[in-house]
Amino acid sequence: MKNIIFGGLSVIFFVIYFNVLIRIWNLWVPFNSTTDVISMFILISVIIPLSVISAQQAIKIIKRS
Repeated sequence: MKNIIFGGLSVIFFVIYFNVLIRIWNLWVPFNSTTDVISMFILISVIIPLSVISAQQAIKIIKRS
């Protein structure tokens, strides 16, 4: 049960961060193949670990209260 909650929370944070990235990225970066590769690098190396870390911290906060 704990892993299901953690996974669901990670997915929620991932969706939030992904939507923020899309909005920021579309404002300043033109579309071409190079920027697509850069955005995939950011997605894999930053957003996925950030969503897992955010889920861990949220679970710690929930446990304390």
